[in-house]
This record gives sequence, structure tokens and C-alpha cells, in this order.
Amino acid sequence: MNRFRFWSLALATASLAVSSQISLAQTPGRAARIEARQERQAQRLGNRAQYYNQQTWSQLDPWITRNQVTPAPRAARVANAAVNATERALNTGANVANNAAANATAAAAANARFGYTNPNVATTPQGWFYDYYTYSPTYYSPPASGAKVYGNASRYYDLNNDGVYDSLSTFRDSDSNGSYDVYDRFDFAENKSNDKNNDGVPDGPNDANRHTITGTVAATKVAKVNGAENLVVRVNASGNANDQATIVDLGSVERWPSQSIREGDQLTATGPVEQIGDKQVLIAETASVGNQKVVTISRSGPRIEGQIVDVTRAEVKGAQHAMAIVESSSGRQIVDLGPADKLKFKLEPQMKIAVQGVPVQFRDHSVVLADQVDLNGQQVVIERW
Repeated sequence: MNRFRFWSLALATASLAVSSQISLAQTPGRAARIEARQERQAQRLGNRAQYYNQQTWSQLDPWITRNQVTPAPRAARVANAAVNATERALNTGANVANNAAANATAAAAANARFGYTNPNVATTPQGWFYDYYTYSPTYYSPPASGAKVYGNASRYYDLNNDGVYDSLSTFRDSDSNGSYDVYDRFDFAENKSNDKNNDGVPDGPNDANRHTITGTVAATKVAKVNGAENLVVRVNASGNANDQATIVDLGSVERWPSQSIREGDQLTATGPVEQIGDKQVLIAETASVGNQKVVTISRSGPRIEGQIVDVTRAEVKGAQHAMAIVESSSGRQIVDLGPADKLKFKLEPQMKIAVQGVPVQFRDHSVVLADQVDLNGQQVVIERW
């Protein structure tokens, strides 16, 4: 079963509750947002667990040492090379933050993860959406047959902006009412302080609904998203109160050649809604223009290509996971391929492999949690959460 992948922004404390045709509701008050955030943090801390525990490390440490996988800081640099798009976006954000701090307020610097190349544009008609934004990897499980609510969502967090992710939170809608109400947190980096009052993780998605909008394209622009270029459109969506404009991220511009979407076109798009700064954005998983065929929009993670050096198994969260060391142009990288009993292919040294996934912290190493694998011409999706 394929899952929709989106590497989404973890910036806001609340998404708006909206219908299957998006309507822009009133944002909750500051006090309500703070209370909701505190409840989320308390629950997530209560359900907090280490993803790779001491037993995992004891099983893998001799194998890692024998295969001469370089520990941090070089391992972190290798992982950063594998996720260079994310790294470029983080660097861009840092530069913008520096400029904002020099020329504006500290609050403007704090918003450097999204904004405008020229801040003066924000108040003009051209400022309907940001010139850039960054996000964290987020995975949405598809709704059950006939439902309009995502099964769950999982979001990774890079707390120190080094390109290697430190923790993950999973979100579930236990009563299928369109809002996530159950949260769990897994830590990849060691929790050295044991200070459970210091969560340090931004809020994740709140709205569990899968939305569909249909309307006329009113404007288009190319925005830098994690260093890459995405096509973003503003839609005057039919069915919305006062025909209010709605923003849709259509993924990589490479998927949409020049002039393939123009102002005045009729667009239908489906996906989750994310809060990006003060904007609500539908992150399209499918879209169609006019009477054209529906397009599925892929938002997979960075790709690592290389040769398998060695394979083994280790216990992770009560299951035996298949582990591989892959030699790529950036060096040797540890890859977690998920529960071994779910793999539909055999792994052997010297096989050529391509992996897409998220690099996470594992003691003084990084491990790529694979979500998609290409092996011997076969493409396999790894169901992990």
C-alpha cells in the first residue's frame, strides 16, 4: 500500500478545522494555541521512547566497527551531503536570519524559515505567498476506503539543524473526527539530560482531513522549498465563502513544464493542509488541470545510490530490522530497511541499490530510515509507521 509522502513544515501550533472544500476559518486565540501546545507536549513526553535502544547498539556496534563506518563528525557530513537540498535550505534560512537580525527585529529573524527575498514585497499584491520556506519530513497514511481522514501522520525533527534528524512524533486521530488527538514521540539521539520537562519539539499537524479544492488559478509562482523549486498556485476555489483564494503547493516545477499551468486554468487538487507561517497551504498529492489526466505528485526524500557492503539484522522496537551498509560517493552509510519479515527482496553484498529516506541520529553515527528502495529494477515502498 503506497503512502503519500510530504516533507512538511513544522512551524505552527494549530491548523484550522476545514471541510473537504477548504474554508479559511478563524485562527484560535493565542491562549488556546498555547494550551493546545502544552497538552501535546505533555502527552508526547508521556509516550516518549528511544527508537534505537542499548540492545540495538550492542548488536550493531561490532558490525559497524568491522565495516569501518566513520563516526561523527564525518558521518554527519556524509548525511548532509545525502540531504544537500535540506542543508542548502537551512543555510539559506540562517543567512536570511542574519540579514533580518541586522535590518529588522528579532521576531523577523525567528521567521527566517519562511519569508520573502525582498521583505517589501510582502505588502504588495505579489506577496500572496512566500518566496521560500523549509519543512520537516512528514508522512501521511492514506484514509481507509471511503473515508476522508488520514490514518496517521509521522513527522521528523532536526532540533540542531545539522541535517540529521533527532526525533520523530506520530499523530493519530483516534475517533476519526478530523483532528489528531493521540501523540507518541521517538528519540533517535540519546536523551542525556533525562529532563522530560524540556521537550524542545515544535508542534506537528493538527488537521487530519484529506482536502479537495476545485477552482480557477488566479496566480502562480515558483518558491524555494528546502532549496528546491516548487510550483505554488493561488486558486479562487468554488464553494468557498466569498470565493476566497486558496494556496496549493504542486511539488517540483520539474513535474510542471513551463506554461503547463496558467492563470485562468481550472485546477482540482487533493491532499493535507499545512500551516506555513500565516498561510494555509494544501500540499497536493494529486492534481488535475481542466480535463487532463490526474497527476500523482511524488514527494520522496533524498536519494542515495551505491553498492551494498554488508547486511545484518538487529532488534528495533521489538522487531528484527534488516540493516545494510551502502558505499556511495559520499562514503559508507548505514541504512535501516525496516522489519525484515516485510521485505520482498533479498539483500546481498555487492548489489547495486538506491535508497530514499530520512537520516537520523544513532549514537555517533547517522542511519538512513529508508522509505523507498530501488533494487534490481524493482521499486519497493517500506511501510514503517
